[in-house]
Amino acid sequence: MDKNGNSLAIASVPCQKWKSTYDPQTSLKKGTVFPELNMPFFKADDSDEIPSGKGSADGKNPEQEEREALMAKIDEAGFVVNDLTLYLDTHKEDEEALRMFEEYANRKVMLMKEFAEKFYPLSQNCMVLCGKEMKTFSWTDGPAPWEGACI
Repeated sequence: MDKNGNSLAIASVPCQKWKSTYDPQTSLKKGTVFPELNMPFFKADDSDEIPSGKGSADGKNPEQEEREALMAKIDEAGFVVNDLTLYLDTHKEDEEALRMFEEYANRKVMLMKEFAEKFYPLSQNCMVLCGKEMKTFSWTDGPAPWEGACI
């Protein structure tokens, strides 16, 4: 409101309806699961390319490539779960969204379990999921993703 009590603008936010969705890899790149919400500020922002942090995969050992590929799948599934959580906050009975949420939440759990079995646990929950007998409290055995294990 201005100093005279007049409204300068009125916001109108339409209720989102379930339409199509991006695949997990595209969702993570675009920043949304929903194509109709992909409204880049500049045309250049709508690129499918994500700048890489360091070089290419050339020269990496097969274990490192597998670790990075599995971590990318975990990131993608986690992004879908997070974006659908926001949608379901306002559409709690949408059957298609609930089905997709359950599918990707389960996928993320299974991928994190697989990562823990092959490499090291990424969280405290993974220590229990991986099914190995715990001899020490070791959820921090491996490096965190930002510590260089996955580039």
